[in-house]
Amino acid sequence: LHPGLWQALERTVHRGLTASLHTNLARLDEAGEDRLLELGVHHLTVSLWAATRQVYAATHPGTDPETFDRVAARLRRINERKADRPRTKLYHVLTRDNVAELAAMLDLAGELGCDAVEVALADLVPGATTDQALSPAQAREAAAVLEPFARRAPWRTPRLLGGDAALIRLAAVAGGRSGDSDLVHR
Repeated sequence: LHPGLWQALERTVHRGLTASLHTNLARLDEAGEDRLLELGVHHLTVSLWAATRQVYAATHPGTDPETFDRVAARLRRINERKADRPRTKLYHVLTRDNVAELAAMLDLAGELGCDAVEVALADLVPGATTDQALSPAQAREAAAVLEPFARRAPWRTPRLLGGDAALIRLAAVAGGRSGDSDLVHR
């Protein structure tokens, strides 16, 4: 959405710096896809939070569920067209509304040809988003799904980034503690 996005990315790449773009990819059109690839942006992180259009709509209130299909198709095309970059990462924030789809979200990263996937627990704002917190049972189920994925050989794609931290946070929530409590005490 930033009017200077393309100029900033172009200047970054042409100066020999690493260019990373973090986006939901919802507003990138075909011309933007072409430009992203032509510029040689190094890293593309796509925040999706879902594996299906129904859950995408639940985690993105007011968004047309078809946006999920467009984002997934665009990311698949970028991965099919790229030579060596951008390195793509699918990013999922876990909430009570999407945690049941965790296995499918991990699979989706592979289906779309992503290089990596990252999972994080939602940062909750007291009085505003605490209703999105995972229950201890949901945290245990999520950890059971994430654990084998985190232990895969490191050369397999998509790689799981931040898996150990996510598992520590899930263990804390499963034990009835704040998601960051065990990380802070370590």
